[in-house]
Amino acid sequence: MRDIGVYWMQDQFDFQFPAEWSLEVEQDGKWNAFELCTTDRYDTRANQYNVVHPAAPLKCDAIRVKMTPKENTCVGILEVQVAFEE
Repeated sequence: MRDIGVYWMQDQFDFQFPAEWSLEVEQDGKWNAFELCTTDRYDTRANQYNVVHPAAPLKCDAIRVKMTPKENTCVGILEVQVAFEE
């Protein structure tokens, strides 16, 4: 995997960006923290993909997004894009 981008949903009602988020990857049946490239961080910028890169070349079986909502709100994702090395 080269990078992964998350496009957050936000509206005028209940859907807001998460208070925090992170990624986990499944390798050999075990879930591990996604190690970020040292220049990356888990952002929540509006109207764009929030892209992170792995710290080292990464192969995995699955990816999951862990999200913590802000109080009294919902978290929504419009799209997740994963770019693979060729």
